[in-house]
Amino acid sequence: MKRSGYALMLFCLVAGLHAQQEPRIRDSGENFTYAALECLGSYAQIPQKLGELMAEVQKQGLQMESGPSMIYYNSPAQVKPEELRWDVCLPVHSLEKVAAPLKKGEYKYPLVAEVIYKGAYDSVSSAYPPLMEFIARNGYTVCGPICESYMDDPADTKPADCRTLIVVPVRK
Repeated sequence: MKRSGYALMLFCLVAGLHAQQEPRIRDSGENFTYAALECLGSYAQIPQKLGELMAEVQKQGLQMESGPSMIYYNSPAQVKPEELRWDVCLPVHSLEKVAAPLKKGEYKYPLVAEVIYKGAYDSVSSAYPPLMEFIARNGYTVCGPICESYMDDPADTKPADCRTLIVVPVRK
């Protein structure tokens, strides 16, 4: 029962965000627990790592709360491609037991900037310059890893209609 309540709450949150296309700052109020595969190196590995994550989630019998997310700890503007640190993850219930090679984590920040990018998943990076300008223009700085949550299944959705929720922890 609790899992359906969380899934319903997440659906309502995502449905409410669907209409929001401009960046905004909000009190986070919620967080999510995830099972993740830690990754190092080029983002070209994403499809392979996502497949590895899905296979391990299935092997461990974990129940997914929603679709996949990525958490980025640094960026190509900061480090060489081979030094990029990122997690490919799936939200899971906080009571799920997660075993190696996966790690369990919690994404929890009190204040975030967010935007929904609509377009092909491989062009999400174009949403970052305006989002970062919005953050700076409003007197905030980034204070944690960026999370992208993929709201549509690319197998069932035209690339131009895919939506990505980008969440950036911020502080004044």
